[in-house]
Amino acid sequence: MANIIEISDGQFQSTIALGITIVDFWATWCGPCRTQSTVFDSMKGDSDFENLTVAKINIEENSEYVELMGITSIPTMLICRDGEVLKKIVGTASKSELKNILDKHTSVG
Repeated sequence: MANIIEISDGQFQSTIALGITIVDFWATWCGPCRTQSTVFDSMKGDSDFENLTVAKINIEENSEYVELMGITSIPTMLICRDGEVLKKIVGTASKSELKNILDKHTSVG
């Protein structure tokens, strides 16, 4: 069951340091970002996403990692494991697409 949290630039490194994390770069005015949020919400009660953290970082309030990670479009998601970025996804992804990506790049799922 996915754990969804909101983070700031100062929490980025510690959040991705251990385990599997999807970092979601988003903004309040972004329609596709809201769509992606509903996908993440549907993952909360799903055992396929056990031990997964979804860390949402608002680009309007946090710019350091937007620049460091080369985020030029939102939504953009980073799939991370134990502090390493494994994959960057630009645009929205369905629950099944995320599961397939996680299965391919991590041991979650």
